[in-house]
Amino acid sequence: MPNRDIKSIWVPLIAIVAGSLLGPLDSSVNIAFPDITEKFGIEVETIRWVIIPYVATYGCLMLVFGRLGDLFGHLLVFRIGLVASMVSYGLCGLAESFEWLLVFRVIQGVATAMLLSCGPALATGLFDENLRPRILGAYAMTYGLGTALGPSLGGILVEAWGWPAIFLFRVPIAVIAFLLLVGRVLPSLPKDARTTGWIGISGNTARNPAFVIVNATNIVVNFTAFSVMLLVPYFIAQPYTPSLSVGGAIMATGPLTMMFSAQAAGYLIPVFGANRLAFIGALSVGIGIYSVSLWSGDVAIIWMMLSLAIFGFGWGLFQTSSFEMVSAALPRSQRGVAGSLVLVMRMFGVVLAAYFLMLFFTDSFENARAANAPNAFLEGFQVSFEFAGLVLLGFLLLTLLRPGVWLRRW
Repeated sequence: MPNRDIKSIWVPLIAIVAGSLLGPLDSSVNIAFPDITEKFGIEVETIRWVIIPYVATYGCLMLVFGRLGDLFGHLLVFRIGLVASMVSYGLCGLAESFEWLLVFRVIQGVATAMLLSCGPALATGLFDENLRPRILGAYAMTYGLGTALGPSLGGILVEAWGWPAIFLFRVPIAVIAFLLLVGRVLPSLPKDARTTGWIGISGNTARNPAFVIVNATNIVVNFTAFSVMLLVPYFIAQPYTPSLSVGGAIMATGPLTMMFSAQAAGYLIPVFGANRLAFIGALSVGIGIYSVSLWSGDVAIIWMMLSLAIFGFGWGLFQTSSFEMVSAALPRSQRGVAGSLVLVMRMFGVVLAAYFLMLFFTDSFENARAANAPNAFLEGFQVSFEFAGLVLLGFLLLTLLRPGVWLRRW
């Protein structure tokens, strides 16, 4: 991609950023869990189905849409995703039953798959290839921005208008992004017509131990990381924080910290290496999540924010660095597949957390209540975060059996 004046690309760049924000803004849904649970009269453990159909749908389709983008154009897939987003957010906000909400979440998952699979390829295609780590860092920062804004906006919207607002407020964002791309012709990456390998990934790359370990670590990091979005909203709903708005601001600490560390990683990768930063990031996520298990009923807000800041710092480092490692391992013509693969691994972690961590929490909560614990919720909460943190830290210890993955520069 030749050098271009930034003024000539700011409009499509804004559209790509706006469209890419729609997915991570789904973090606003988590802060609405208690309200959705109450309004539809469902059990707490049932709320995980708000997450699973959506995440499983976009996770299963991202590699497909990423490959289609590589073959037929990322902009085409992205535009269709914006239209599908407008429709799905409107339907979710108007759902009259929990069952219909889940159906519309599947449609939303299809739309999100189109946007997330092609967004990174469109963003990196606007700039020189040697700027790739910085652009990926900026893209990860955008993801962090959406994840950070979600809980804060969600808390305000739910308090004012109830849970439907967390879907409806994204409709105009999708409309604006679509209109900004009308009639635009963006620079394209070289198309890849090869059909060998798994969704375009060669067998040698797919079997490379370092490549496998990086992607497996992505799953475990996001399994552990999603414990924050899954369980902290229920902690905030307890009488431990003054209001949902304050609770949303506390939850935003992690994603806000992630924004800055993700962007910083783009500049640090050429100096220290993406693999080393990825390991430091994953380690920080594990430490931050484990520290959440130390929260008590009278925990200070500053301690809550510190725990989430450590987690967010590591999350940002890992997201940018792992993105760069996967992108560097694949040809430039497979940028859609590379971005999709990173997000698919992230999805696996989220789905596993949504199902198994919630089951683990529910089981711990019921055991504590059966034992007449003074605060069964808090005990289940603490045990769940201790488990999530130790899973990641233990996994990282196992990966050190192949220290070259993290210590030797790729």
